[in-house]
Amino acid sequence: DSNAFGKNLRILSEISRLDRIYTVQFSPDGQFLAIGGYDATVAIVDVTSLTAPHIVAEIPVDGLINSLDWNPNGELLAIGGSDKLCTLVDASQNWQILHDLRRPASVSCAEWHPNGRHLAIGSSDVVVVDVETLRVEKEISFQNDDGNDDTMSFTSNMSTGLVSSTSSVASGRQNSAAAKGAVRINDLCWSPGNGNYLV
Repeated sequence: DSNAFGKNLRILSEISRLDRIYTVQFSPDGQFLAIGGYDATVAIVDVTSLTAPHIVAEIPVDGLINSLDWNPNGELLAIGGSDKLCTLVDASQNWQILHDLRRPASVSCAEWHPNGRHLAIGSSDVVVVDVETLRVEKEISFQNDDGNDDTMSFTSNMSTGLVSSTSSVASGRQNSAAAKGAVRINDLCWSPGNGNYLV
């Protein structure tokens, strides 16, 4: 009964942070919850017991935390922040920072490909990074010259490495940043299964 679903929801516990929480992500196995926000720290919470969660690690970064995403096997966590970095953390090595991938502007989003090897990073552009080699496989840049809010969509075939992109006007509202040619990628999503498409 779909009507009974909401009736079963209840607060099990609360986790406090020093400042506003902006993003949260469960690890694929459900053991950990990553919490990030305005306190410049990613909290890793063991939620094996949902009624008694406890913080097992705190990862400091130099700025606000905009995005969190675990790779498919839960061994790596990508952290996107206002420090213009996408930070990769190894969950299997005591939450050690492995790499900082620098971007030209604040990192708004990061999304792992289903293969677990490639990571799409959204900033003022989009790059697809091979995490094993740290090589940028694809870079997609945009210039917004008309002052409109644009919706961007990308099509990617990871097997051939071919990427095409389209841009369509979603709104005629003027934006001072957009009028200056600034573009910000707010979200990214790979298609399920083979991950042939990146939106």
